[in-house]
Amino acid sequence: MKSIIKKNSRKFLKILLTILMLALACFVLSWFFVYPLWVFAVKKPTVFTIFVFTVFALFFLYKILQKTKRYLIFENPSKEEKNIRMLFLLRSLFFWFVILFCASLAVYLLLRSYRLLALVSVVLGFICALLLYKK
Repeated sequence: MKSIIKKNSRKFLKILLTILMLALACFVLSWFFVYPLWVFAVKKPTVFTIFVFTVFALFFLYKILQKTKRYLIFENPSKEEKNIRMLFLLRSLFFWFVILFCASLAVYLLLRSYRLLALVSVVLGFICALLLYKK
């Protein structure tokens, strides 16, 4: 009976220590990532906004280039298929351009303290994107 209790308590302690070490690792890693970003956002909010927007824009640019590459490497399509694919590609590129333009306009207006106009640009961009996204 004592050996079973001893064995189970060791298992329980190993599991408990594993959970505590994972929690500690999450805390330390989040501290290293979140704290510098928080200090950056508090000390220089304008630069932080431009930095975040640039990362956002680079992500969209990556997605656009990825989609374009996928359409251009399509093997031996018929003329009709090629025209359909190119039309869809142009529509997709225009969709991402509208999203990027509205996001950049919103950031610009927010930096100029025109919050209501920034909200309007986001809403209009969302509506335009939905209209473009429909098939």
